[in-house]
Amino acid sequence: HSYEVEEPDFSDDDPGFIRFFRRNFEGEWVDYNDPLEKALGKIQEINNLFEDANLFTQGQNQYLAYPVGNTYKNLCDSCSELYKVVGPDNLNINILKELLRDHFGYTEEDFIHKDSGRPFSKLQLLQKITERISEGYLFIDTINEIKEYRVCADHKIIDPQHSNINYVGEFQRICASLHRSLMVLRNGIEKMQRQIKSQHSLEVKMMREEKLQSLQNWVNWI
Repeated sequence: HSYEVEEPDFSDDDPGFIRFFRRNFEGEWVDYNDPLEKALGKIQEINNLFEDANLFTQGQNQYLAYPVGNTYKNLCDSCSELYKVVGPDNLNINILKELLRDHFGYTEEDFIHKDSGRPFSKLQLLQKITERISEGYLFIDTINEIKEYRVCADHKIIDPQHSNINYVGEFQRICASLHRSLMVLRNGIEKMQRQIKSQHSLEVKMMREEKLQSLQNWVNWI
């Protein structure tokens, strides 16, 4: 198939093409704004905060990529692969419970819904953490948006018609929102861990001083 462009004029407002032209034709070192790569980088940074296990079990998905075409179906397919990285199936429930126990004083009873008697889901536990981190709730909102597209991809038959809507740009917006939320989550977890280490160091210092004082009292008694 071929298509005739009625007005084959370059757009004056296409930053992606401008960067492409400057890099490939003018030889400039131009960095591309890649929110998907940035989001995956934040996932790796979050995983690096833990020594024995990862919060996100898998930090990569070889099938995850930007929409291959500018259709709603392509957007849904990309979100479906993205959901496999940030959705509940890829979350480590032991790490979630550890964060809630160590930093917010949760007990095993707190992991059970009082009315239904059922355990809280991974996303519900994650939401309890992010609610206590400034702006962390955005993470859940973004996951739910990705989930909506994922449901369409996996459970609906979608007509892959082209549209004037920029679906690639829409996926970039979702990834940019995810990146910001992951950054807030990462900074919040790191801050909590620093507080725990600082408190532990203070306790060790106090124990050491008590032992030295006891030893001094024993020497004076002798």
